[in-house]
Amino acid sequence: AALIARGADPKAEDKGSLTALHAAAYAGSVDVAAALLERGASLEAATSTGLTPLAMAVAAGQDTVAAALRARGASEKGVSEAKLLRTVAAGEVEQAKVLIAAGAGTNGKGPGGLTCLAIAAGAGQGGLVRFLLAAGADPNAADDSGRTPLAWALEAESRDLAEALLAAGADPNVASEGQMTLLGAAAMAGRRD
Repeated sequence: AALIARGADPKAEDKGSLTALHAAAYAGSVDVAAALLERGASLEAATSTGLTPLAMAVAAGQDTVAAALRARGASEKGVSEAKLLRTVAAGEVEQAKVLIAAGAGTNGKGPGGLTCLAIAAGAGQGGLVRFLLAAGADPNAADDSGRTPLAWALEAESRDLAEALLAAGADPNVASEGQMTLLGAAAMAGRRD
């Protein structure tokens, strides 16, 4: 409240279009979210990856904030994809299948621009990676730092998943933002595979 009293705009966005309300939703701070809304924050502000504050709360597992935002009339835009992100992060293959069958998109992006496929690849979740690829997940979707699911799989040292991603069309020549290519990183680490 002190920053707002000194002129801070509750609708101000960072370079990824993240607002203070998104941050409060992610952190699970119901009181801060309420104060921001009382001072003009937008329930429907979307990040550069399309996350509204409600979708951010759902993706972060902040159910109390999500309920408070819904009570204030937040739309459900992007919420099914946020639920899928959370489900994949928990490694729940069967629930992911249910959500996708109900219409959740496989290429939604969560905090940091992470996709479900990147999360599953980074966690070495082979069943989820293969299911998501079969359901249409983009093997080349980069997160905010330019890392693709293939980069995440290689970091997790999962050659199996890297092969599955390559077979699905992952580009091995993509370089993360400010980083070298995957082959360059492997060479730097002394890896021949």
